[in-house]
Amino acid sequence: TNGLFMIIEDLSDIKNKEREIVYKDAAVREMHHRIKNNLQIIISILNLQIIRSQCEETKKALLDNVMRINSISIIHEALMTSDFNQDHSLKELLSSIIVGTQGYINLEDRHIEIKITGDDIMIPADKGMAIVMVTNELITNSLKHAFNNSTSGVIEIAIQKGSLYTTLIVKDNGKGFISNGDTKRKNLGFTIVQSMVKEKLKGNIKINSTENGTVVSFDFRTDSM
Repeated sequence: TNGLFMIIEDLSDIKNKEREIVYKDAAVREMHHRIKNNLQIIISILNLQIIRSQCEETKKALLDNVMRINSISIIHEALMTSDFNQDHSLKELLSSIIVGTQGYINLEDRHIEIKITGDDIMIPADKGMAIVMVTNELITNSLKHAFNNSTSGVIEIAIQKGSLYTTLIVKDNGKGFISNGDTKRKNLGFTIVQSMVKEKLKGNIKINSTENGTVVSFDFRTDSM
């Protein structure tokens, strides 16, 4: 009889722990759902400010922030549709950010191809957040400044996985900014990129720009994922 009570008590403990895990999981999902909704509200408010603003510089600054917030929202979307401890495909995250960025940048009659090549890797959400935001800034800079005098162009995002470090390269075949004296591309976006690569990813960044295009590469540890 005592043995039966012990079994029943053990089963009850297991069920209680399972119920607790389910409640915690639901609470975390609800939190992320609310965060995503709040981010969308902020984006909507910024879009209203863009419409009402009469200053082009202000519009551009607001639009840049909309795209930054959108990149954060993409990570939360990935969290909401998967296990929170699950790693995520870097290529899938980057593909999502490409669609979002192209939707916000007015390319007019220009045809700019953005492609992802190289290795796919699985990354945790926190590291994915930093990588996506850095890449978003680099793509945005290329779309806004590299092809002003061109009707077409290519932006390539290449992933090179190594045993200790993975390198991500963003390169375009635009006009470059060193030889053309275009200092606009060295703006807040590049400051954010350099800060996040150094502080969040603990990596290094290299920039090379000529009249044939710009290549930006940064690395982050592979073995720590």
